[in-house]
Amino acid sequence: MQFKSLKLFPVVLVLSLLSLLVFGCGKQGSRFGNNPPSIQITSYEGYDPANVFTDSTEVTSFQQKIFWHATDPDGTIAGYAYRILDKFGNPMSTAGNLFIDTLGVATPQSVLNQYGSGWVMHYKSGADQSFPLSDPRAKRTIWSSQKYAIVNFIASNTVGLSDTTINRFEVICIDNRGNVCEEMAYRRFRSYSARPTCMLSTTKGDPSGDSTTPYGKQVGTGIRLSFTLDDADPFLQPTAWYYKFKVQKIQAVPNGSVISEVPSDTWVSTLGQEKINQYLLTKYTYPSLSSDYNESGVQQTYTRVIATVVDLAGVVSIPDTIKFAVKEGFHPMSLMHMKRVYALGSNHNIDYTDDSTPEVWPYTIENGSQLFATPFFRDTEGYYTAIKSSNLKSWIRWGWHGEYGTPLASGTTIITDDPYDKKVDMLLDEDTNVNYYSEITHFDIRLNGSPYNYPPFADSIIIDAGTGKKWLRVPVNSSLGQTIVLTNLPANTPDNPYHFFEVRAVDLQNEVDPTPAEFKFKIIDLIPKAQKSGILVIDDELNNPNFAPGDSIDARYANMLSNYSGEVVYRKRADVLYPDIKNRMFAASDLQRFKFIIYHADNPTQTSNLPLDQNAFDLYLKQGGNMLISGGGNMHGMIQAIILARQRTLETFFGLAYDITATASVTNSPLTNNWFVKAKSALAPYNDISLAFDLNATNPNPDPFINNGQTIVDDPNELSFVSYLKGNNHRKGLGPLTYFNNFQSNQFVKSIYGYGSKPVYVQPSNANPNYFCPQTTAQYNSVNDKVVGIKKATTSNSCYIVGFPLSYMTQTSAKQFMTTVVNEIMAK
Repeated sequence: MQFKSLKLFPVVLVLSLLSLLVFGCGKQGSRFGNNPPSIQITSYEGYDPANVFTDSTEVTSFQQKIFWHATDPDGTIAGYAYRILDKFGNPMSTAGNLFIDTLGVATPQSVLNQYGSGWVMHYKSGADQSFPLSDPRAKRTIWSSQKYAIVNFIASNTVGLSDTTINRFEVICIDNRGNVCEEMAYRRFRSYSARPTCMLSTTKGDPSGDSTTPYGKQVGTGIRLSFTLDDADPFLQPTAWYYKFKVQKIQAVPNGSVISEVPSDTWVSTLGQEKINQYLLTKYTYPSLSSDYNESGVQQTYTRVIATVVDLAGVVSIPDTIKFAVKEGFHPMSLMHMKRVYALGSNHNIDYTDDSTPEVWPYTIENGSQLFATPFFRDTEGYYTAIKSSNLKSWIRWGWHGEYGTPLASGTTIITDDPYDKKVDMLLDEDTNVNYYSEITHFDIRLNGSPYNYPPFADSIIIDAGTGKKWLRVPVNSSLGQTIVLTNLPANTPDNPYHFFEVRAVDLQNEVDPTPAEFKFKIIDLIPKAQKSGILVIDDELNNPNFAPGDSIDARYANMLSNYSGEVVYRKRADVLYPDIKNRMFAASDLQRFKFIIYHADNPTQTSNLPLDQNAFDLYLKQGGNMLISGGGNMHGMIQAIILARQRTLETFFGLAYDITATASVTNSPLTNNWFVKAKSALAPYNDISLAFDLNATNPNPDPFINNGQTIVDDPNELSFVSYLKGNNHRKGLGPLTYFNNFQSNQFVKSIYGYGSKPVYVQPSNANPNYFCPQTTAQYNSVNDKVVGIKKATTSNSCYIVGFPLSYMTQTSAKQFMTTVVNEIMAK
């Protein structure tokens, strides 16, 4: 049986093949037939579907979005092709459908035979679109899978004026076996477009000038023309097809008349450009710009530009004109935006948000706390500095003169170059401050004598002729255009004393700033606590003969420290030469080498500047420093300012409560008409500190503190009427001081001094009340023994704050107190 089955197999196979040939593969129709597809236009904007006619005589918008639908009874639709015809039946290019196959090179022969050429061309799938469709090298086809087309019908006559036109739209389809529809679908459209308006300027404004500048304002040899369209066509966004312009040279004479026109009348089109609404003009472009001045600097000509716009319907506008005087020699001015140059690291930060700028500053999280970036400090040599840490980052920002300013209601702009002002984007000449209507295109940057290393722009190295100096050139709009973030910079050494960043602007003329902006800064190694030494005394008083004579205060602090044999450095805040951008006078990098800092603001009539400088002191204390603060009634306001700014230095290191009611001041008027006599010791080994008194007849051991015989306080024990008759202006002691209502009393924070008030005094009946100003029992009880001195000591820091001015105290007692403090600190 197996042998018979094998003999029958060829017969079965032949019969099966014959069956397939006869009956096909499940397709309907004849054995080899392919029914053609069909297509119809389904809708277009403004079309009434009830209108079954193929012609439309209504005037419609020149721009139509036309939809179609095709079917194939025995296959699928593979593509669609469409074209636009003028009233004579000629295929034409239109805006958005510019490239048509006039010669039929991309059109199948079957379509050419049946319908002819002129179909809109498209790129084939995966084609290199850097070649325009008009280029024979482009991979192009007339077929598209798109089921609609946006068509801008021509609505102009042969010279570009508005005209009501009739255009025809035709669409065909092809199926998956190459069969083209037997009948096309079409519609006729009657179109109209209003005449547009062209507005010509430069990207930096109109330099045409006014009656005072009859030949226009001066511009450099690099500007960018800017074209704008205004169109009245309803329901459509005003859009240009392209602009065209020509550049003319007009000879100028003293009376401003035109005596001849120097070529040319050649129109230049922006069609096909990446940006059709702009055109760059320089000495090297076509058309080019050339100077309107002779070698002696006398203007001989001026330059005129005439421009028109062609809208999407092919309608040409009335020309617009600008004029200007081209002048060589302008160049940009580069700027460092120091308000936006800052750093962030474990040893360079602030721990509160800075509300003085609109910028959200970078931050990091360390030990659960937010640390924010802060500007570089400036040291005693004027260098910008930050203390190194492994996570230190530095942000550098730059720009150009004219970038930022304040526009006024009058229409003028005040250039401020402040990066937090409005970006007005002008460009002023470095030497003359003239706006020369150019643009910044690039920046050249260097770091430490070499082009900045940035691999994406590694090939963009500029070498200066003559000097051979190399720069990295970066586009202004690139990610590196106006800012960099530096990391892993090494600490500076005597052999490499600073880092050096240079930047220069480059404009449309390809002119560079001959004087680049510079930023010299130092990254300083951290000095460990064990390596700190010496004392820094900071004087925050302005010289005042009546209340704070400078020489006397300096001498008194020198006397307080006379038992210390180590280095003592004195600095007056008012004499600091290099404040930083935040008006901080002391750099954390300078402070860190000292083991102990004394900060005194002993003038009771002057506001303390400690809130401005606290950032540097905060970093100093975080690194293991020690500090003493001396002041008077002005300390109360200083402490409130620090707390309101959310600065927690006084809470963290001095033990004060983080509360604006934590302190109070005694500042009755006049300043000397109050009750303070001495600071009473509240904790061993600290001594009482007595108030110094001026020379008078009853004081056998005067402490002459006040210059020029001025009296601040008198002997509190000499209040007799006899003394009054001697002419002594008796008052009640020193008024302006601060006491502490609330502090963190614990094992680390201790009260070291209480308020020593003068006892109650009963005024004689024959005394002059204008001089004696007696103190009541209630007044005495309200202030006596209030805390006026606090100490916080931990393994990291010892910090002291006293609400009375140490320089107002007797030298003997003040020196004894300071000696105790210094010995405590130096022993740690």
